[in-house]
Amino acid sequence: MYPSLDELLHYVARSTPPAPALLGDPDLELSDLVHVLSDLYGRPRTLYLDGEADPTVDDRTGAPLLDLLDGMEAEVLRAWSYGRRWIGAGTEGGRVFVAVAQRVTPTDRYDPTAPEASYVERVVELTGWTMDRTHPVDWVEWETRIETPLPSDYKQLVEIFGAGQFDDWISLDVPHPTAVYPHVHFLSVHAPEPHGDRPQVHFHNTLAQARAACAEQPGKVLLSWAGCEHGSFYWHMNDPDPDRWPVLATEDDFTEWDPLGDSASECLHRLLTDPRVPFSLARHFDRHWFS
Repeated sequence: MYPSLDELLHYVARSTPPAPALLGDPDLELSDLVHVLSDLYGRPRTLYLDGEADPTVDDRTGAPLLDLLDGMEAEVLRAWSYGRRWIGAGTEGGRVFVAVAQRVTPTDRYDPTAPEASYVERVVELTGWTMDRTHPVDWVEWETRIETPLPSDYKQLVEIFGAGQFDDWISLDVPHPTAVYPHVHFLSVHAPEPHGDRPQVHFHNTLAQARAACAEQPGKVLLSWAGCEHGSFYWHMNDPDPDRWPVLATEDDFTEWDPLGDSASECLHRLLTDPRVPFSLARHFDRHWFS
C-alpha cells in the first residue's frame, strides 16, 4: 500500500535530514501536496521544472535537495526552507514524492532587491506582493484618535498589506473599525531604579499619559506598530516628524532594546534579509510571504 497524503506530511514533519525521497500514492496530485505544504511552510521556490534543474540554485537556495535526489529523474521539484531543513515535493514518473535535506542556517545578509528602491518596495518584492493599495484607511480620523501623525511608510505598508503576518510570525498592527487601535499602546521607558538593572517600563493608553510620565521622570516615549509571540516593535517618538522615528525592538521582558532601522519598512526589510538581527525571519526562511 502506497503512502497517503497524510503519511507524506508525517514523513516531512518527523524525519531527521537527510531523509531520502518517499514516493506517494499514484493517485495523489502534486498540486494538493504543494498547497498543504505551502500552508505549513510558506512560499516555495521551484528547483526542477519540466525535468530541468534551475542552474542558479546554490546552497542558500536549495542545492542540498538536489544532491539528495541525485539519480532520480524528477519532472518537477518545489522546495521550502524551514529552520535547519529543506523540504522538497515533486514528481518522478508522474508520482509525487517528498524529501527532506539538511539546511545550514545562513549567517550572511541576502537581499535580491534593487538598492535604489524604497524599503516599502523592497518588502513588497521580497514577499511576492504588489504595490496596489487595496486597504484604504481614513488616516485623519485615526491620527486624531491617537493624538499623533504616523510615519508615511507605515501608512503605505498598511494600505498595501492590510491586517496579517509576515512569514506567519510578525504581525502588523493596523487600524480597526471597532477599536481605537488594535494592540497599540504607548510606553514610557525610564532609567532603572536605584540598585536595579532593568529599565522602568510603563504602559499608557494615550500619548498624553506617556508624555506626562516622561515630564515627571525623564524617559523615552514609544509607540507600538508590530509584534510577534515573544516581542514587540516600537517607534521611538523622539522627533516632531514621524518619518524620522527610529525603530526599537524588545522581548517581552523589556530588558534589551535593539535598534532595527530608521523606519518600519527598513526594519521589516532587515528582518527579511539579515539572519543576524534579533527576530530575524531570514534565519528561518529562504522565501517570504504575507498572509
